[in-house]
Amino acid sequence: MTASTCAAGVPDGAPAGLVAEAADAGAAGLADATKQAAAGLGDGRLAVIVPAARLRELGQAISSAVPESAVGEQPELERPVVVLTVGQAKGLEFDSVLIGDPAGILAESPRGLNDLYVALTRATQHLGVVHAGDLPNVLGGLRPAGEAVPAGQPSA
Repeated sequence: MTASTCAAGVPDGAPAGLVAEAADAGAAGLADATKQAAAGLGDGRLAVIVPAARLRELGQAISSAVPESAVGEQPELERPVVVLTVGQAKGLEFDSVLIGDPAGILAESPRGLNDLYVALTRATQHLGVVHAGDLPNVLGGLRPAGEAVPAGQPSA
């Protein structure tokens, strides 16, 4: 999996900012990105939003890498790191958010585009997108993590 930060082409209200970067594919890549993001949290909270069909798989990988994380049907939301589906995250806000497998979020529901919008707008400070392969077209404006433009800065 690779990580991208939001720049042009994302919904209004979605903050820009690098959260983490992962080099390998699959659950291990998302777990590594989560571990890196959690290390820089301070007193903040990080949500990792994943497709419902992959909650168990990705949640286990993240829990192994970040033992203080919470995952499950009713996770403890006060934990510094929580792994959620879009449905669980709806209506909540977090300092930082990682979106794991945006293509999976789009594909698993007839309302996939709305679900992805919900996921992208849960962050108040930092947003990262961790993906395997090409990004879905709707996220084509994202930049690779190394090319991030800090929030509030004009893009080239």
